[in-house]
Amino acid sequence: MKLFKKQILRFYNDNTKTNQRFKQALQNNKYDEIFSIAHILKSSSGWIGAVQLSKIANNIEKTAKSQNQTILHEQIDLLSEELNMILNSIMKNNSKIKPPSSDNNNTNSAIQQNNQNNFIALIDQIIDSFNVDITTTLLLSKKLNNMIQDSELKEEYKIIYDYIELLELDKALEAIKIFRNQFNNIYSESNFNEYK
Repeated sequence: MKLFKKQILRFYNDNTKTNQRFKQALQNNKYDEIFSIAHILKSSSGWIGAVQLSKIANNIEKTAKSQNQTILHEQIDLLSEELNMILNSIMKNNSKIKPPSSDNNNTNSAIQQNNQNNFIALIDQIIDSFNVDITTTLLLSKKLNNMIQDSELKEEYKIIYDYIELLELDKALEAIKIFRNQFNNIYSESNFNEYK
């Protein structure tokens, strides 16, 4: 139950700007970004039991591939309503959702922070490697892929890893930047090792 409450809190914190991100990406015709945001939302909303939201996100993910602006606009409006309803519900019940506890001693917290920093540093190395050479990008990406133990994160990173292997570097770079921000937001709210 404690893990589920933390997941709900993570979901809330991760998605307070999701509607804005969708609308901005749609306005700028960034279909890959729409796809990535929808994919992440599909997984996280499914995990907390927001089935309808997960279905809408799945539809957006499919429509983003076809780049149909009119349908995407309608779907994003529908998602926006559903997501706002869920976020408002979480906010109303906020007293029942307690932030992650800080029971751990300082040494444990320092180790966990170091693991998180190493993970983010590796993501940053991958981002930087896009300007150097593809071999370095592939090697670092494989290292990161092997490092991820959390099944949800692994699934989300698989899209990026596939883009890199297929040499779709523009898509990969955009997706990994979103992944980095998402990871940073998730784990700044919790103990890093607890979700591994």
